[in-house]
Amino acid sequence: MSDTDAAQFTDQEQEWADAFLAETTLFLGPDPQIMNDHRMAPRTVDEDRLLSGPVDANDLDRVRKRLVAGLDEAFEMMGQTGAAPGAKWGDLTSAVYSASGDLIHISTGGVLAFASVLHYPVRFINKYWVGDLSVGVHDGDAFIHNDARYGNIHNTDQSMILPVFYEGELIAWVATIIHEGENGAKEPGGMPSSSESAYDDGIRMSPFKIVERGVIRRDLLTFLQNSVREPKLQYQDLKVKLYSALRIKERVLALVEEVGRDAFIVSLRKSLEDIEAEARRRISALASLRRGTAIDRRRARARAHGTAGRTGRTRRSAPPRRGRRRRRRR
Repeated sequence: MSDTDAAQFTDQEQEWADAFLAETTLFLGPDPQIMNDHRMAPRTVDEDRLLSGPVDANDLDRVRKRLVAGLDEAFEMMGQTGAAPGAKWGDLTSAVYSASGDLIHISTGGVLAFASVLHYPVRFINKYWVGDLSVGVHDGDAFIHNDARYGNIHNTDQSMILPVFYEGELIAWVATIIHEGENGAKEPGGMPSSSESAYDDGIRMSPFKIVERGVIRRDLLTFLQNSVREPKLQYQDLKVKLYSALRIKERVLALVEEVGRDAFIVSLRKSLEDIEAEARRRISALASLRRGTAIDRRRARARAHGTAGRTGRTRRSAPPRRGRRRRRRR
């Protein structure tokens, strides 16, 4: 289109063209804005309102311990029922996330790094699928994912991500992750040593809905099974991750019924902010310790050489004079 043709657009036609270009996306790759943002999401208006009042320490402790207990239960379920070798040696984990997608708690066993990088695909789902009429996020849905470009360790780790709704409101996310033994890579086993590009690593699943309102989508399941060498393994561990995540969801909803929706939301946000504050405190303490250690080492060396001054700083002895000695007059 030439500049002359563009100039002939009416205001209404220009508005239509702008709306069309804004709504029409050719391809949704990894979102740089999501992948480069490693901070926790800002407080929502509701979280800010709830945290402005008193926080019940007993409810806070109860929610934290019960969530971790539920995550450990799911961890044991996957270890006992998973078919992948990784499930047997503990190469898996489970986690709970806030509605915004921030990691809150993880199981005490397994590879914890899985959960620490899974908030990126949760944020992707929040940003792109929640409001998409062709996808949407509803109670009973579940999303599968393994493409590390959207947030993961590597493509061998397959995750199952479930939204948790309470009285129609999205209040949290839960997820389970297992290191699978087969994902259709150029070599059997899931981790091809001769891989030269991402296209040699097998199936790459951006976050997509595999379970819709409680029912596994058979069309997508068939696609996944035909993309790997072991279709039965793919199906079994998909169900293992799904039912383990459903167990976490069940525990979460029972906990919300017990302590109340507000106490649950407060606990999630308070846990997140407490973790950040403690991490900053430890980093600061470690930096101070290193500075103190360096000073102590200098003082120790100074004492060993007997050159320590009052301030603890080492003194260097004066260099010998190299000038000619004067001859004494007779």
